Amino acid sequence: MNRPNANVDYIGWTGHGNLGDEACLSAIRALLNRRGQVEVRPTVDPTSPVVVLGGGTLLFGTGFLEPAETALRRGAELFVFGTGVDLSLPVDRWGDRASRWSRVLRAARFVGVRGPRSLDAVKRLGARRVRVIGDPALSLAGSHGRPHRRKEKLVLVSAGSDFRLPGGEDRLMDQLGSLVERFRDAGYRVEYLALRPGDIEKAKQLLDRCRLRVVPPRMPAVVEAIHRSRFVVGTRLHAGVLAAACGVPPLMLAYRPKHHDFAASLGWERYVWDAGSVEASDILAALIRLEDCYSDAVGHLLRTVASYRDLQRAAAREVLRCLAGTSP
Repeated sequence: MNRPNANVDYIGWTGHGNLGDEACLSAIRALLNRRGQVEVRPTVDPTSPVVVLGGGTLLFGTGFLEPAETALRRGAELFVFGTGVDLSLPVDRWGDRASRWSRVLRAARFVGVRGPRSLDAVKRLGARRVRVIGDPALSLAGSHGRPHRRKEKLVLVSAGSDFRLPGGEDRLMDQLGSLVERFRDAGYRVEYLALRPGDIEKAKQLLDRCRLRVVPPRMPAVVEAIHRSRFVVGTRLHAGVLAAACGVPPLMLAYRPKHHDFAASLGWERYVWDAGSVEASDILAALIRLEDCYSDAVGHLLRTVASYRDLQRAAAREVLRCLAGTSP
């Protein structure tokens, strides 16, 4: 077995039980370590000559800004790899953080962002050599599946979030409960998709009302369930990302601008709604429309995801070329 002989430091939200963020790290590890010779190390104190600012909505506060600044001060080459901008507050209202992020992005060797809204924001911050390369989890190893062979009439529903839901959680859970009942009336089975353990407690009202089976919040179980499903509906951004990666149409309920950014990266804006105002009837109507053009919708997702995987492989080659040039 090959042993790693080079290190890349990774700045990202890891180690907190959020499968979406762990999927980004796993994907970047797979892209950079195809021959078993590169170790990708999560850290808040980067010391490697090559550093990756990873997947997730990291461009906003100081939690990821400060490690990126540290890396640059130490002379590292910085790569921004499928990162999203938190657009809850426009960049012209970021204050001192805007100028600091601007310096980081200008100094980065490569800037690849999640979606077109992030692209517009980093351009306003002065980033150069920037392009949309999609969410890294689209390249997650094991996401390649059998989208045209699935036979189960299964819908996965996710209701997790890391922020207060607009309109209140009770309202959303009530709408999702009505939606599950209507899915069942239409002949679908429904299971609950948890991407972190807290997602189960958060959806207790929904689970008690509808008695849903819960997909265990472990990546193999999550990916396997998505491959079995026909649609994925819900609030977790990476439920939608992993669905798209598997060629399964996602219907996304947005509680942050990141959902709209990702949907725009897929040309999928008509299938994202604000979680605080969505009605069960809106989602059911969209699902019926998708059933009428299901093969075309799946084909669109697979082609779009394949193009982002190509871009991410190209970005990974840039990282590896830089790493080869900095190795002793």
